[in-house]
Amino acid sequence: MNEPPINGSAPITVVVTGMHRSGTSAVAGYLEQLGFAVPSETLPPHPQDNPGGYFEPRELVQLNNGLLREMGASWQSFDPIDPGCFSAANVAGFRSDARAYLQKVGVGKQSLVLKDPRLTRLMPFWAPLLKECDPDFRLVHVLRDACSVAVSLGRRALDPKLAPAAIEDPLHGTLLWLRYNLDLCCQARALGVSPWVVGYEEFVSERGVRETLLRSLGLSAITKEFVPNRPGRADAEPDLPADWIHVLKAVADAIRRLDVDALNGIDALASQPIPASNQRAPDLPPVELLAAARVRHVSAHWSKPWPYLDTPKKQTSTPGRDPGRDGILFVTADAGTRGHLYRVKNPVDALSRKGLTTHWTTLEHVSSDLSVLAGYRHLIVHRCEWGEGLAALYRAARAAGIRIVYDIDDLVFDPAVLEAGEVDFIQRLNQAERAMWRARFKKYRQALCHADLSLVPTASLQEAAEAAGTPSVIKPNGLSPETIALSRFWASRPLSGARRLGYASGTPTHQGDFAQIEDVLIDCLGQHPDWTITVIGHLDVTSLRKRLGAGRVETRPVVAHINLAFELARLDLTVAPLEMNNAFCAGKSPLKWFEAAAVDVPVIASETGAFRDAIRHGKTGLLAADETEWAVALERLMSSADERRAIASAASEDVLGRFAEDIIADALIRELDLIG
Repeated sequence: MNEPPINGSAPITVVVTGMHRSGTSAVAGYLEQLGFAVPSETLPPHPQDNPGGYFEPRELVQLNNGLLREMGASWQSFDPIDPGCFSAANVAGFRSDARAYLQKVGVGKQSLVLKDPRLTRLMPFWAPLLKECDPDFRLVHVLRDACSVAVSLGRRALDPKLAPAAIEDPLHGTLLWLRYNLDLCCQARALGVSPWVVGYEEFVSERGVRETLLRSLGLSAITKEFVPNRPGRADAEPDLPADWIHVLKAVADAIRRLDVDALNGIDALASQPIPASNQRAPDLPPVELLAAARVRHVSAHWSKPWPYLDTPKKQTSTPGRDPGRDGILFVTADAGTRGHLYRVKNPVDALSRKGLTTHWTTLEHVSSDLSVLAGYRHLIVHRCEWGEGLAALYRAARAAGIRIVYDIDDLVFDPAVLEAGEVDFIQRLNQAERAMWRARFKKYRQALCHADLSLVPTASLQEAAEAAGTPSVIKPNGLSPETIALSRFWASRPLSGARRLGYASGTPTHQGDFAQIEDVLIDCLGQHPDWTITVIGHLDVTSLRKRLGAGRVETRPVVAHINLAFELARLDLTVAPLEMNNAFCAGKSPLKWFEAAAVDVPVIASETGAFRDAIRHGKTGLLAADETEWAVALERLMSSADERRAIASAASEDVLGRFAEDIIADALIRELDLIG
């Protein structure tokens, strides 16, 4: 028989929250042992999943499941819930039922524990109702290691009865852990509740942690020892990207400190919708793909990754090589930029999949502890400017016998292109801004020239780097598995409602490029009144609207990279103009070609630099060197849907066979071996 609450205290309502499989049952069960009532008719125990019981009132679970369904969600959903849903008219009936339930079970009248992991996401709905019955209710949030939660969720698949509640994909499982914990901790301040965070692992193993929990509840002594409701297990860690593991560890640390500001930053990244809010899709990609894309977005854009050298990774063994120092550390200037995604995040993930110990961090963070270099054989520095921090990093790497590789994806290391006026967007800046860029070009060049080797995406940049005195290897930009999968998914969906000619400007640095073809584009669109033009990103379309009419010019905002494939898949044809006879433009990677080709959209590009090298004219795209050739190419593809489809199909096959990052990584490994 349960004993009454300790010390004959006044009634205490304890609400236990936490992600599923986080130990909420252990905490709720322990409180029941100490005399806290658990509403009757709880879910029955399961001999493998929870032999000691779940301590979840069936009526509460049913109420929460119904509420989630009304909001278009389920307990397995990792998308954020719109806060407006909690006050919407359609939940008024749930609110009445919930209020009646709390009154029925005696909230505020007896000491009881309410536990259901779904409460973690639904606290904005429940907190006001709980306060009506017990203004001083206590919130205990149970935090368990994210990887352990993912393993536990996956283990359910081994039991046919539990299989429907299993989540076998560890990315999905850990992303769900993130969403539950962020929802509770980020919302607590606004709700006027302060959760007491208890670590599950510490709760189980340390009596002092249990005593501290009881004191937080106003209780002063332990009258019963804790008995685990299921035996401990030694599970293998799930195979997850190292930077994602670090995000999860950092979130757990922030939760323990209740650092809401830090958690809000992660929440903003984790809430990125796929597709974006302005992108209407007939259906959604599979949940595993959505989880992988969301994880990639968060881990690539969070600016504080630090390599966990204790993360076990399979080592590639090569005769004559020390397997303990075979790692590669990438150091980036700016996390989350398009260059970072292509030059750092994608290759790090691909090299890790190949079995190499590979991590990335920022220059700011590696500078705070240069001793971390000891674990690596290669240092690849992406687009960092020369300065005291980078110079110190280079010195430390050389002292440790580490080869220094400088990665650069634009011709920003040759001041001559500035003096020649070949960088259009810089020419449009004021004198002070141009001077700033002049200084930056010199710093990029110093960083390049002090390295042992450079990595560049194009032959033109290779030639320029070697002219500066640094040996160079071409490492093309490549598509991640997530980008490829999303591209193929959207390519298979009819997203276009009209014939759209598109231009993906992206950054506000391409006004000069587009000006090369604006007149011929307008002429061709005039001859094809059934076509419109769609501009994605930053481009001044005033002239286009004036000359074509506003109704034929569609503008679309810049979207997160994980949603770019959707935007491109809406198009029927894209253009990729670059200024001709321009060294800066000639160094550009053919991103606009292979990103469009991945979604089966044909491209007409300027016959210069990497476009000329990558595109087989008439087969995988069309090339144009002047206005006459642009007019011919546009007429050719705007007039023939069959030819658009043929070129798009050939380009897609070519791109997926040559520009998948996993294929490119094999060549990079060979190059690093050759120079090692």
